[in-house]
Amino acid sequence: MKKTGSIGKVISIVVAVLVVATVAGLLAFFTNGFSTDFQTTYVECGGDKIVGSAAGYSLKPNTPLSVKVVSPFKTGSAKSGYSVKVVPHYISGHDFDFTIDGQVYAYSKEKDLSNGFIITYRDDSFDIQAKGGINEVLHAVYPGKEISDCSEYTYKDMYALVITPYSGGAETTIYFSGIDELVTRVVLDREVLVF
Repeated sequence: MKKTGSIGKVISIVVAVLVVATVAGLLAFFTNGFSTDFQTTYVECGGDKIVGSAAGYSLKPNTPLSVKVVSPFKTGSAKSGYSVKVVPHYISGHDFDFTIDGQVYAYSKEKDLSNGFIITYRDDSFDIQAKGGINEVLHAVYPGKEISDCSEYTYKDMYALVITPYSGGAETTIYFSGIDELVTRVVLDREVLVF
């Protein structure tokens, strides 16, 4: 009889430890490692679950980036609905000026680059695809305007994809590179080429 009582206590302690560990893990996940307030929504992108923000994603030509918006604590109509916006991701030392019909503008001050992307919405997910490199993105944002060439100013994670759930959850931001930000420039010296 005594053995059964001690086994029961051990099992109770193990279960209690597992419950505490599970709750702590959930709190860590939904607070982005205890660095933000508790989030009620997260997104899944490229196999990753993102709370708060994440960087290092990229768009590829003719291949959309798929993002799923997950609200595990909401049900019914409160669960669905979100807005998406693409804005510049300012990184010190990478901002640049460009011209629109001769007027100078700073890339970091652009309010919305969403028209430079094809965004296909579904109930709880969406796909995003660039209309081209930075020049094509800016031409789509400012149709019919003369825009200076910006291709030499591209940098990694130059865009920020901001996802805001209508359910009242906090924003999630994905920093990503566009199409031409991934191209490495190669300069060849003709005098050295040997075939």
